[in-house]
Order: sequence, then C-alpha cells, then structure tokens
Amino acid sequence: MFRVGYSLAHGKGVPVDVNRSYIVLKEAAVRGHAFALRELGLQDLRGKRGVAWQLIGVVEIIAAVCWGFMVSMVNDDSEFLIS
Repeated sequence: MFRVGYSLAHGKGVPVDVNRSYIVLKEAAVRGHAFALRELGLQDLRGKRGVAWQLIGVVEIIAAVCWGFMVSMVNDDSEFLIS
C-alpha cells in the first residue's frame, strides 16, 4: 500500500493525486507502516493539505521516527538491536 500511495503522491507511473495518496498512505500507516506515516508527515509539512496541517506534519514525522526505532528494537534481524 505504501508504494501505491507514494507513487500517487509523486507521480511515479501514475498522475499525481494528493487526495488518493493521502487515503492510501493513511491506511498503510494505520497498519503500522512507518514510512507511510513519514510520507504523510512530509506531505503535511510541505503544506500539500493546507497550512493548518504543517504542525501536524511535524508530529507525524516524530511519530514515524519513534515507531521505526521501536520496530528496530524488537526486530531480531535489526543491526541496531541492543543486546
């Protein structure tokens, strides 16, 4: 889902559709995809959904970083795993 939302947001192989990309990325973020949450935050930070969403974009990016860190801590394959 993330790749579809990213492609819609950036016009990679499809026409740019910010509204559909937001819907798809939001669904991927709800399912736990940290990069989808980061992309939502970047879209909001850049003002693609309006100026009022820029502060929310900062919060979304911070949440994505925290989520990615937490996933790396519990993933046995992670090189960042603290033993």
